[in-house]
Amino acid sequence: MQIPHPHTLLIFAWLAIGQLCTGCSAEDIAGEAPSEMGVLCLQMSSGEDFVKVETRTEQTLTDFTGYTFTLSNGQELSFTDGKAIIPAGTYKLSATNAYADAVDGGYGGPLYSGSSDEFTVTAGGTTPVTLSLGAPQNAKVTIELSSEFTGLYTFSSLTLKEGEKGHTLTSAEQVAYFPATNTTLSYTLVANAKQYSHVQDITGASGTVTIAPGTHTTLTLDVNPIDPNLITIVTGDPYNGEFQ
Repeated sequence: MQIPHPHTLLIFAWLAIGQLCTGCSAEDIAGEAPSEMGVLCLQMSSGEDFVKVETRTEQTLTDFTGYTFTLSNGQELSFTDGKAIIPAGTYKLSATNAYADAVDGGYGGPLYSGSSDEFTVTAGGTTPVTLSLGAPQNAKVTIELSSEFTGLYTFSSLTLKEGEKGHTLTSAEQVAYFPATNTTLSYTLVANAKQYSHVQDITGASGTVTIAPGTHTTLTLDVNPIDPNLITIVTGDPYNGEFQ
């Protein structure tokens, strides 16, 4: 198992209103802040998505669009240019992009979620907090077509569903994402027999495959060596803990 380089959030809370956090002040956000409040400056970095650990590089994100930040007291934080005002106190901070339209709860893209250790913001002090999001928490699925399969069939579509929702893949270049709360996907395969191949069209072969959260699983469409009219979908070893 390879462990991915975690996506990391660095949070710096500045409680002295007179101090600045790299150009950040209470007045920048909401005007005159009460004395018990401070300016929270967020720095967020992440690795490149879906690459091997040894080739992943860290990048600093300046756009937090799509992420929801929530303090342990239930307060959601809204950052402006990476800055927010936060009361003094003891908290944990959680972050997720699950609610972003592009992520669609894990069906549309890589889903990240995590929570920091408990930290205390002291009036007049500076509190750095590290929040590690780690690997994506949903599953990525791609398909491959074996040479035996493409020699006999023209691939049309593979529909994969987790519950009632899913994706229809029409080429090996497409990618599907699933929340993987249910690790069993149902599938329906459609393919056309090539001329002179002596096999029949596949009009709706169905079955199930297994996936896991935080993994990239490749499904290989192959033919049975004894009876080429029988199609197999082989689940290769998933990339545990990372997306490739």
